[in-house]
Amino acid sequence: MDGWGEREVTLRDALPWLSERTRTLVVTSDIDPNLHARVIQLGAMGIVLKTQSAQSLVKAVQKVHAGELWLDRAQTASLVNRLTRNRTEEDPDAAKIGSLTAREREIVTLVTEGLKNKDVAVRLSISEATARNHLTSILDKLALSNRFQLAVYAFRRGLVPCPQIRAILQSTDASRQDIYPRPRGGGSSRRRLA
Repeated sequence: MDGWGEREVTLRDALPWLSERTRTLVVTSDIDPNLHARVIQLGAMGIVLKTQSAQSLVKAVQKVHAGELWLDRAQTASLVNRLTRNRTEEDPDAAKIGSLTAREREIVTLVTEGLKNKDVAVRLSISEATARNHLTSILDKLALSNRFQLAVYAFRRGLVPCPQIRAILQSTDASRQDIYPRPRGGGSSRRRLA
């Protein structure tokens, strides 16, 4: 596999399918770390450069056949750096969210339900001061200022499921009907002035 030609793209597209059925070793002259990262993400068990010795190729085949991953040291360091850097670049808030404890996640859920500190404390059988301390810790970890920002953040980042908009709209429509009853009968709702 060399570069991004038609043959190589076809092989890359087939990698996930091949990797489910066999252990795949990619032999390439391309030293592009992006290519190496991509083929590993697609399921290849190893990469051997065509410039490496025949002994390296034989050893790579043996290791991959045994179920091990085969990369030389330089490729391994580059690949690990690239994959971990890409993960944090794709989702900069992942580390923040990951730092929340299970209890803090419970509190986030309760805050998005509209509960105040006192109600959170009762629900979790903790003191109100402890609930307040947890909330302060959550806001600090996520770099947020208040409960409203926390609720919006939690819905947008998927920490809690967003309430169904249709249900909210239906309940709003039902309450409006009680407040603003529509005129009955076939006549116009306009009044005539005499």
